[in-house]
Amino acid sequence: MKKFILGALICSFFLFSCQSRNAEGNKSGNHNHSHNDHSHDHGSHDHDHNHDHDHDRNHDHDHDHELEDGQVELSKQQFERLGLQLETVGIRPFSQIIKTAGQLEAATGQEVVLSARSSGIISFANRNLTSGRAVSRGEALAYISDKNMVDGEVLNRQRILLAQVEQEYERAQLLMRDSLISKADFNQARTNFEAARLQYQTLESGATERGITLNSTLSGYLKNLWVQEGAYVNAGDAIATVTTLQKLRLRADLLETYASQLPFIHSANIKTADGHSVYDLSTLNGRLVSYA
Repeated sequence: MKKFILGALICSFFLFSCQSRNAEGNKSGNHNHSHNDHSHDHGSHDHDHNHDHDHDRNHDHDHDHELEDGQVELSKQQFERLGLQLETVGIRPFSQIIKTAGQLEAATGQEVVLSARSSGIISFANRNLTSGRAVSRGEALAYISDKNMVDGEVLNRQRILLAQVEQEYERAQLLMRDSLISKADFNQARTNFEAARLQYQTLESGATERGITLNSTLSGYLKNLWVQEGAYVNAGDAIATVTTLQKLRLRADLLETYASQLPFIHSANIKTADGHSVYDLSTLNGRLVSYA
């Protein structure tokens, strides 16, 4: 009985020893496998390190050149952020700029000077009649009155003159029938009558209680007033200037040194006196009219 128990213990010890060895063997195998995995990861790490090293070397190669004075190197992102654009240089017209002073004038036929049709005291039709005011064709701008003048009113004088020359013309007609007057004298009497009649009709058409009316013959803007209200004017004196401002002419005087370049001038940039507005002649449908 004792021998049998001892033999069973020996067998149990032997089995336990075998299992312990197998366990140690498995552990040793797992360790070796993990070591191999670690070695593989280390190799990958070495590969990444070599790649970074090559990138740095290429980067140094791209920036190896040196910039000269006045040169600036920008990246693509900086180029786009600044809103820069590339344009190929080609052969194009190149113009020289000549700075000078000029004056804007009304084009021919776009400006009219209104003159007094009779002598007398002038009064404006509107208290707000100033330069720059818009006016329409036929609008009354001023009145010329000769009331209380020493030589009387012009309309009355013209009426008396018309009656006188009319009587002379009628007498000349009677004498011409009987051949008692020459053809030249008859024609002169008729001319005097027609001139007096036209002048009287012109004055009468503009006659009002305030005097002879001065009407605008253009629709546009009042450019200048040459007289003050209450002043005495003679027949034919300039009263006002009206312009349409649809077309303007730019006159520029150049120095004599630029005389040889006159045939090559084709356009102009206009800056107003206040310096705030600049106009390009080409955008205004302008053109060179003449030079001399």
